[in-house]
This record gives sequence, structure tokens and C-alpha cells, in this order.
Amino acid sequence: MIVVKLLSVFIGLIMYAKYYNCDPFLIKAISRTDQTLPYYVMDVAGHLPGLPGLFLAGLVSAALATMSASLNTVSGTIYEDFISPWILDGPKKDATAANIMKIINLETLSWQ
Repeated sequence: MIVVKLLSVFIGLIMYAKYYNCDPFLIKAISRTDQTLPYYVMDVAGHLPGLPGLFLAGLVSAALATMSASLNTVSGTIYEDFISPWILDGPKKDATAANIMKIINLETLSWQ
């Protein structure tokens, strides 16, 4: 975790040093300040084939992993706290639990 924090700090310092006199937001190269990191990646590594796509794939996979973990946590909590006491023990309890948690995940996604 410390390594991730240090990398974030160093990347921020490098971006600050590169755009110290020329802020991309002020010159209207980007429309929002949270676009600074993708703009930096395209500015520095846009000429290297595949690297911007690899960066984008990393961002998307991190977002999907976070969403997946959140959905599994919510469905597991709802199942264990509210539904599990009402299901009888038997040979198919695990399969029933898996199906119920899948339905909970679908319902949770439909609310968003």
C-alpha cells in the first residue's frame, strides 16, 4: 500500500513539474481537471503504440474490480443477514445460496 501511495505522489509531482508554466485546464486543452492524468499519458506516451490503450485497460479493470468486490460484499451481507436463516440445511444449500446472491447482484445493478 505504501508503494501505491508513493507512486501516486511521484506521478503527481512529475505532472506538476511538466505543467508548471502551462496548465492544460487553463489553456482549454482539457475540459475538467480530472482529465489531467489521461492528458499527461497521451502527451508523454501517445507516440508509443499500445501504451495509451494499456493505460486505459488498467483504469477500466481497476474500476470493474472495485465494482465487483462491492457487489459481492453487498450480496453476501444481504444473504447472510436476512435470507440465510430462512433456508433449510440440505445438499443444495450452496447452489441455492449462489443463485440467490446472483439475483441480489442483478437487483443491485438495476438500481444504479
